Amino acid sequence: PQDNILTSDATNSGDVLDVYITPNDGTLDGTTKNLASTVTIGPVISTSGSFSTFTSCTGSDGAEQSFTVSGSGLSTNLLVVNAPTGYEVSKTSGSGFSSSVNFTPSSGTVSNLPVYVRLTSSASNGASGNITCESTGATTVNVATGAGTVNALPTISSQPSNGSDVCEGGSPSSMSVAATGGSGSYTYQWYSNGSNSNSGGSSIGSATSSSYSPPGSSAGTIYYYCIVSDGNSCSVTSNTASQ
Repeated sequence: PQDNILTSDATNSGDVLDVYITPNDGTLDGTTKNLASTVTIGPVISTSGSFSTFTSCTGSDGAEQSFTVSGSGLSTNLLVVNAPTGYEVSKTSGSGFSSSVNFTPSSGTVSNLPVYVRLTSSASNGASGNITCESTGATTVNVATGAGTVNALPTISSQPSNGSDVCEGGSPSSMSVAATGGSGSYTYQWYSNGSNSNSGGSSIGSATSSSYSPPGSSAGTIYYYCIVSDGNSCSVTSNTASQ
């Protein structure tokens, strides 16, 4: 006859493993004996979450996604998350992105903390690899990024032209832009600026076509420019034109 053996669940470092043996060989009285031993459970890392396709526009950081990471039995060893080429990671949504981030365990544990991931501004189309989660003594856990998509920008093929001087109350000439490339399906937004710069201007709510006729109701020189966006939300900004 075989002895009946029962064991308790030991899941954490330092747990006591109780082994109970009840003889069943017909020679003893069936007294249960408890053999206790301390067992060591090694450090363990786990992750949760999945990604859709990472996307970006050429020269710009991509949209972030996230997963969570956990670890137990880490002692005082850091849990390190490394990004593959073309990607970067952060512990904070919207900022703090770099090639790797570290998590400091509390009592040997890291509990369901978020890791934010995005394509870098220099990523190549199709960038892919594994995000590695590692700590001393633990088996490295890989999180696959899949192949990222880096969308080409549209380009301005025809810039707006400066208008000729008109008297206050007159009718300044119309200005227009033309775009090519990107995904097509362009949208337009014109801006005005008191200085000769194509950034920091004020959007003109009704000016959302490829051409715009500025008002001549006030004296002075105003600068105008247009931001053209395509169907992938990738955008390009025109030069300024004065009226």
